[in-house]
Amino acid sequence: MRRWIEHGLHAVAIAAMVAAAVSMLLGQGARPGGPVDASDLPNRLQEWTRFPPSELSVRLDMLPEAQDRAWLTALNAAGTEVVWGNSGAEALPPLGLAVEPVADPHQPMRIWAALGSATAGEVLERLSADPMVTEPVASLQDSSTLIRPSLAGAVLLQTPQAEAVANRRDNLTLKPLLLLGHASWEARFTAAALEEHGWQVDARLVLSPEQVAGQMPAQSPQPQAAQARGGRDATARAGAGRGGAAAGGTARGGAAQGAPEAIGAPVDPGVLRPEIDIENYSAVLLLDETATEPAEVLAAYVESGGGLLAFADATDTPGLATLLPAGASGVVEEAQPFQDLPGAQDTGAGPARNPRDRLELHPLTDLVPAAHVLERRGESVAVAIVRRGDGRVTQVGYADIWRWQMSAPDETAPEAYRAWFAGLVSSVAHAPRGEHALLPERALRADPAPLAAWHAAFGPPQPGDLGTGDRQSAFTPDERLFWLLFALAGAALLAEWLLRRLRNQA
Repeated sequence: MRRWIEHGLHAVAIAAMVAAAVSMLLGQGARPGGPVDASDLPNRLQEWTRFPPSELSVRLDMLPEAQDRAWLTALNAAGTEVVWGNSGAEALPPLGLAVEPVADPHQPMRIWAALGSATAGEVLERLSADPMVTEPVASLQDSSTLIRPSLAGAVLLQTPQAEAVANRRDNLTLKPLLLLGHASWEARFTAAALEEHGWQVDARLVLSPEQVAGQMPAQSPQPQAAQARGGRDATARAGAGRGGAAAGGTARGGAAQGAPEAIGAPVDPGVLRPEIDIENYSAVLLLDETATEPAEVLAAYVESGGGLLAFADATDTPGLATLLPAGASGVVEEAQPFQDLPGAQDTGAGPARNPRDRLELHPLTDLVPAAHVLERRGESVAVAIVRRGDGRVTQVGYADIWRWQMSAPDETAPEAYRAWFAGLVSSVAHAPRGEHALLPERALRADPAPLAAWHAAFGPPQPGDLGTGDRQSAFTPDERLFWLLFALAGAALLAEWLLRRLRNQA
């Protein structure tokens, strides 16, 4: 009798193991379940990886993190169909985030933050590998562009339903600036402001129809080619070195700079002539109509990607009209004294506190269709920009801008003057991009447009009812039955072993 019991237990164990194997291979039914919420995804992903369903439904009241989305994408590629829909009537926010350097010697960073309508968000900077260590940057109610002096880590755009993450990806290469015009206070203060901000400035200043002075960079001798260009030989450098250039009192390329009134060694206009191309200059500044560079040279420079900044007194330069964003100037608004300006710092609080409201203005009119207004003074357009080919042209209607720094009573006027000028140059400057070295783990965390990435992976949301949720495949076992059969087989084998031990002892 005991032997028959032992054989029976052995048969039960074998049958249980066979049934478990069959359950593993053929499946034992489907588990009902509703759509999975986004908060449950991290807990369910491991289960789905071990026993992948034929289809699963995800109901989103918030966007999953990039890691969970990548996991679901892998399951989808392995054969599990993913359908999804919104939870409730509120749609998910279409976030977008981008970070790029500004063409400026101080290397500030521009943050582009895009928010959906009726969505509030917060921009944060992640300071370390720890995702919890962040620093607030700004609170937003709408899409916005932010300028940061620098960035130490990744940038986050957070809303209650989603989070976008972006890193800096580019480096910029800056070239010198070229200043063209006549020797004047405007030339002096413009060059000084830009050099104090960190730009390298070359200058070609007209003293008379027969004489110019300025600074060009020293270069190694280039037979015939340099002479043909007529601008960068030893004679030009010697003249610039003795006479100086725009302003600033610094030296570069063997040519000392000095104020216009200190220029003492003018040279023939055909000698001191720059070679204007994007390999040499990030931007060209035209102060007035005395700049003798042919308009076709400037047009070719801009079309190839260069930047051009034209001021009010330069708009009458022959041939320049086809490049400018404005076709004409309105009635000149005369300059006003600065003495009665209360707190001349440009805080943007209103016209009464903006020092540029006291400058002479040649309003820009007849803007071309592609032009964009950068600054207004009342109803008048003061600054406008337009793209020409691969480059950009900014036109400034203000005249005698140097009065701002000299006459404004606010002690911060020089700093505001420099910052404003640097912003104008950055709007047009040509700065070739190079790849910014990025730690691999930081690149993996980047998720600049989470909703767009979700749509790209799983398509549009399913309208209406999402159905029964995760439906088991024909080759997916019922996990509870599998473990029950496994336990039965183990118990039968253990009972058989005990009976054999007791029989031997007897």
